[in-house]
This record gives sequence, C-alpha cells and structure tokens, in this order.
Amino acid sequence: MQSTTLLLLACQGVIPRFDYAIFADTGWEPPSVYRHLQRLEAIAADASIPVVRVSAGNIRRDALDENHRFASMPLHVRKSDGSAGMARRQCTNEYKVRLIKKEVRQLLGFPHPQRVPEDVHAEQAIGISVDEFQAAAGG
Repeated sequence: MQSTTLLLLACQGVIPRFDYAIFADTGWEPPSVYRHLQRLEAIAADASIPVVRVSAGNIRRDALDENHRFASMPLHVRKSDGSAGMARRQCTNEYKVRLIKKEVRQLLGFPHPQRVPEDVHAEQAIGISVDEFQAAAGG
C-alpha cells in the first residue's frame, strides 16, 4: 500500500510526477493484487505515468522446483519457545529489488554491464513501511 500511496500522490500532483512506475511481479500474488494493479494502471495512464511490469518468474513454482535455486520466502513459523516468527527471506531482493534496478538501468539507456555515467541519475520513490525495513535492505 505504501507504493500505491506514492503513485496516487504523484498522479494527483501532490508530489512530483513520476516518469515511470515499476511493478515487480512475483507471479504468485493474490487475484486482488492484480485487480488493484489494473485500477492503478488506469489511474496512472490518465496522469501519463506508464506502469512497467517486470518479473523473475513465479516464486511459488520456483520454490517447489528442486532444480531451481531457492530464494527463501517470508514463511511464518513457530519458534522453539512457541512464539510466532518469520523465516529468513531473500525473495524481496531476488524477485523485486534486482528487477527494479535492472529496469531502471534499461530505462536510463545503460543496461548491465554497461556503466552508468557519473552525471546520469535516477530518483526513485519506493514505499516501504517500518515493518518491511529488513526487506528493503535486501535481506
């Protein structure tokens, strides 16, 4: 919801308009997420902000495929003391952060492994709540 809020604020002119909005699709989002995304795409289109979808594949299928490198998902677990916890996760980096970085480089015209000149910059707005801080750091 945090990134949705940023996009809506940009569409309304409350914050500077975005050149693009990038949606990193894990391939295993609930149907409500895709319906929400369709509504956002229409709102963004009215504000002339293209929404670009990127994906590394289907995280569920990849997690179940023994031949695929496994990226730990945020699985809810019960700790040895009986309290609730969450398993270590890497999926945010592999299925979202890396893809967004790759797409930004592409949009700037400097796809990997091409170097981005020092005078070329991209300002990004990523909505992340306090409880997602570890995910934002790529962990």
